Amino acid sequence: MTDLDRIDRTILAAIQHDGRLLVAKLAECIVSCHNVSGTADYLLQIVVRDLDEYGTFTHDVLRTLPGVTAVESMLSLREIKCESGLPLA
Repeated sequence: MTDLDRIDRTILAAIQHDGRLLVAKLAECIVSCHNVSGTADYLLQIVVRDLDEYGTFTHDVLRTLPGVTAVESMLSLREIKCESGLPLA
């Protein structure tokens, strides 16, 4: 097992079993979670009311998870297109 595999398992276990993320308010702000390729390991899409709530989420939840050594953020300025279904015929 590689170091990344151990870290992935640790983070996934924390996300799935840690009460911090099972609290309704915190779980509701996470819209999606993806294991991705590239420089990041995970991509979380969250929705919060304001920057204060975002700061609280990153400081009190994300940065306290085991194995999380860095957090990089991108903020959406506006939505251009959003499709919820797959274009299957």
